[in-house]
Amino acid sequence: MQSTLGMLGLTLCLTATVTGCDQDAPLEFEPAELEPAELELRIGGPWGCPTCDYGNSPTCGLFPLDRIAMDKELPNAEAWLAGILDPAGDLFDVILQDDGFVADVPTGPVTGHGLLGWTLVFSDGTNEMPVQINNIEQHEDWVSGDLVWTYALAYDDPFDPEAPVQNVCPGISPDQTSVVLIADELYDDATKTVMPNRPGWMTMACRGHAVMKMKFMGHDPNDAYGSVWQQRQAALKMITADYCGEGQSFTTLGQPLAWVDQLGNFGFGALHPDDRLEAKWSENGATCLDKPRYVDRSDVDDACEIPECKGDTTMGTARWLSFIPATP
Repeated sequence: MQSTLGMLGLTLCLTATVTGCDQDAPLEFEPAELEPAELELRIGGPWGCPTCDYGNSPTCGLFPLDRIAMDKELPNAEAWLAGILDPAGDLFDVILQDDGFVADVPTGPVTGHGLLGWTLVFSDGTNEMPVQINNIEQHEDWVSGDLVWTYALAYDDPFDPEAPVQNVCPGISPDQTSVVLIADELYDDATKTVMPNRPGWMTMACRGHAVMKMKFMGHDPNDAYGSVWQQRQAALKMITADYCGEGQSFTTLGQPLAWVDQLGNFGFGALHPDDRLEAKWSENGATCLDKPRYVDRSDVDDACEIPECKGDTTMGTARWLSFIPATP
């Protein structure tokens, strides 16, 4: 995995995560070239709506800021959040509280919209990367309307002072909120798995992708709904169509999806009568599968053996049930 700060354009080479890296060569982050329609799918519709946006995403969306230590003394901390600068340029400690940034200043904590215009400072011990908070919004989650902090985080290209400011999530305006924060848990995009019980670590997830959607579905390690890591991992498998459970996604951007969950946050009553069962899900992938949302069933059969659900919509021991909406 390329270094977190390197992907933001710093002249870094973290040998623990970059193979064959020239110490004198900059690691440049190159945003993907996407067509306008693809950009719109990546950005998605309103944050707080489970039905007005595509429920499907082939990736977890953990780029370019994925895993950050809140304390440089944590084992394996290759990059960490060193502090936060106020508009006057004074540096203060910063923590996460309720999955939002909080600046620890002598006059009292600064939270929420009070941090607009402040600058996060990321470090690997040798180099620092300033990332400005350009916008802050709260949006309702998709369960009960609890508010979730979202941030527009932007940075200057260190190699081209004349270049426009870039959002850390590619393809999104630098003033448009695009990042949600999750404390104490990390995620592996290659395997679509959860790494639970990681106190002192922070995940930054990009808008429109699987980890962000999982959070808006009321599932994160500090949620109010009581999810466990197996339910969260099953959600990632479902959203990314990782039927075989080995990290391979059998879908693409733009595939509509509906779901029912084990916790009862999303019930059968919200489904259309003509919605068709796709699969039942555990933390290991699909436990049964009817017709996949995007590929032919034979494509999945070539990769692994999964029995058919035969339209059986009983929850049983499944963590999630996925459905193909009758109308997009």
